[in-house]
Amino acid sequence: MASNLDTTETTEFLEKLKAAWQASLKDYEGRRINGEHALQASMYRHLCDRLPATYRVFTEAVIRLSDAGVTETSKKKVVVDILIEHDLKVIGAIEIKFTPRGSAPDKHIRKDLTSLAFLTNRRAGGDRVSIEMPRYCGTDADSITLSVHPQRKLIFATYCAAGAGYAKEEDFWSKDRRPVSGYWKERAAMPPNFGAIVVATSVDSQHRSQHQIKYFGAPFKRLLEQVRVADA
Repeated sequence: MASNLDTTETTEFLEKLKAAWQASLKDYEGRRINGEHALQASMYRHLCDRLPATYRVFTEAVIRLSDAGVTETSKKKVVVDILIEHDLKVIGAIEIKFTPRGSAPDKHIRKDLTSLAFLTNRRAGGDRVSIEMPRYCGTDADSITLSVHPQRKLIFATYCAAGAGYAKEEDFWSKDRRPVSGYWKERAAMPPNFGAIVVATSVDSQHRSQHQIKYFGAPFKRLLEQVRVADA
């Protein structure tokens, strides 16, 4: 590994995530994605197709907050679009926004980033989230209880118009969008295990869809460095 911030599993997740995102672009160009839930379904399918059987992908995961989290947010739970599990640990989480003709409101991005920030090993011993996946036609005793891997990768991914203003990493992680409460509220720069995928969309003079993908954050930079070392 290039860093103690990465593991074999988290690196594999990021590699497959990039491949799945590229595959979702084919769905988008084929006009098979017409909203956020369709993009979520596309990403679920492509991640399941690419990740080994030892990984599981969950959608609309309910994260029950600790007492400290409830005090912080006045909420008992948050919902995350996609979770990736390996060995009963969350090794990846993704929040998705689909606004190809514009951009999501800053407050909506902030809400998603705040939700992702709860998927961490908090410093206080009693400050832990609870992640339970009720099994279909099962009982509460059959629920799958997950813990959070210390090196988990937290990803915000969005389709937005080319002029949305996310040209650079510092543009995305602006004070208007980053959390004002929670674990990331003091971070002036992106956290080391957080990354963003921005697909900037436009239409050419022939009314054909165009796009440009940008990867922001330390996890993608480390992944690129590992590829360079491997190719050297």
